Amino acid sequence: MKKQLKGKKNKLTSTGFVMLIFAFLIGCAGTGKISSFQMDEMFVRAGFKLHTADTPKKLDFLKSLPQNELVHKTYNEKMFYFYADGSSCQCLYVGDKQAYQRFRQSLKEEQMDAIRPYLKNSLLEKQVAGSVSLEIHYEGDLIKNHHSEGVIDLSQINYTDPSLFEAALHGQKTTLVYQVKLDPYDLTVEKLGLKLGNLSLDARADVHSWDKDPVIKSAEFSSDLPLVDLIPVIPWKLLGTNAGVIREICEGGGSITLSKVVLPEIHLFKLPKDPARLLQKVKLTASLNDITVPLRLSLPKIEGITGRVNLENDVLSADNMQAKLGPLSLPTINIRATNIADQPKVALRVKGSMQVVATSDAKVEKILKKHGLKSLTGLAEIDMSADYDQRKPKNWAANGLLVLKGVRAEAHPASVVMDNLQGEIKFNRKKTMNITAKDITARINQAPVRLSGKLFGIGTPKMLVSAKAYAKQLDLAHLAELLPVLRDLKLGGILDLDLDVNVPYSTPAKSRLNGTVTARNAGFQLAGSDLTVEKGNAEIKLNGNTANIKTMTMQVNDQQVALSGHISNPVRPKAQLFIRSSDLNLDRLHNT
Repeated sequence: MKKQLKGKKNKLTSTGFVMLIFAFLIGCAGTGKISSFQMDEMFVRAGFKLHTADTPKKLDFLKSLPQNELVHKTYNEKMFYFYADGSSCQCLYVGDKQAYQRFRQSLKEEQMDAIRPYLKNSLLEKQVAGSVSLEIHYEGDLIKNHHSEGVIDLSQINYTDPSLFEAALHGQKTTLVYQVKLDPYDLTVEKLGLKLGNLSLDARADVHSWDKDPVIKSAEFSSDLPLVDLIPVIPWKLLGTNAGVIREICEGGGSITLSKVVLPEIHLFKLPKDPARLLQKVKLTASLNDITVPLRLSLPKIEGITGRVNLENDVLSADNMQAKLGPLSLPTINIRATNIADQPKVALRVKGSMQVVATSDAKVEKILKKHGLKSLTGLAEIDMSADYDQRKPKNWAANGLLVLKGVRAEAHPASVVMDNLQGEIKFNRKKTMNITAKDITARINQAPVRLSGKLFGIGTPKMLVSAKAYAKQLDLAHLAELLPVLRDLKLGGILDLDLDVNVPYSTPAKSRLNGTVTARNAGFQLAGSDLTVEKGNAEIKLNGNTANIKTMTMQVNDQQVALSGHISNPVRPKAQLFIRSSDLNLDRLHNT
């Protein structure tokens, strides 16, 4: 017999040890009761012969064999399988190839049935179906001390829970690799690896005093999470309609790699009332790869989000974040948030170049056309910082500089071109918003435009408007093509202007208005009304705090109207106007 047992060793899962370890993993092994998993019944039903080591010599020989493993050996040109148990039954099972095949079939059929007693009175009894394949190695006394490692193949398992998931979860390409140790006091998960399609999770943890007052210690894990593959396993029905944005992000693709997540000590019977408190002690290192975030208000999506995220000591930082907003490549973004579990304070820093990616890309062209542009090129440098404190939400602060360099835009469908847009825009906000524009210049279909000025205290009683503006032969219809917000006005006509204005809203008498405005063949139409103004010609001269209308003629709903006079005090206007019309039909004006 000893000679027959030498040869190649072939490990095979046996029902007794498979079910013992599975029960052990769900907390049942410590009882030492394994009557549901009697190996001898499985072997005998399959046709294995039982040989008992009933003498010391036979027992010594039995213990010299590989223990608790099914091994095979060819003898007289026939394949035989042997299973030795020198500690429990002190016996040897011997079977031929047919017995081995019956044993494997029996194992496959009975795996889930053997587990079900441990799921009795649990929802899992009805929610789990299918079979598992396992390869397990176990060492222990079957009473108090256990050590096991192995691989569990869940590919044939289906899990159904209509209250959480939209469809049944199928275990396709799902494996669980583990290495655990259990004694009367501690459970040590030395290794736990889950592979679910392209999703993966690797974890380890210690559970102290597991049978009385369990405390999770030294728990850490890492994971690769392709977002599209997350969709089937997220409990959308539990999350409700508020999870719509999360789903859109997942559908956009990309992945999150959790390089390392370290959990704090967790007393399972003394969990904090606010689980967010645990977040204060979590340590996390992660990377974002090509993620897309949808925006509202018809704005393009933020795409290609890539960068590093760290969480430690209740401080979340996102470093060197890169992304695209429609056709624009965004500058580098850095975010730091403190006190995130309570009332976070957020600091944002944006610095770098913002430029248009290749417009030959069909997707980019579609986005540009949606916003009224055929092409957009050029460069902008931005350096901005912002701070927000949730405890004082109205006191957010921002400061930044935007430098435009050679920006060129062509409208769609009309071929109106804004060329060589350049200049600087500064902004800051502490208690109020202030904006400064310096040397903004461009040409709109060759018509030169210049703008410099500042808006201080925007939206407050002390707002200040100070600006210089210049335009020559500017076609208002062309301007509307470049600014879609103006298109509904159906602007038309030619505009010349050369203005220098300074309007302090708190002291309007000190307003300073200088310059001229000339319009030729101007017109517009108010959206949602029947009011149409055409063939407008005007010459306006600004001096001091007064706008003098030297001449203004127009057709209002096809009726000729002439206007002259002056308007003073731009904050609280006072007007003296002289209006002339040879045959004015008031009913037509009233209908507007």
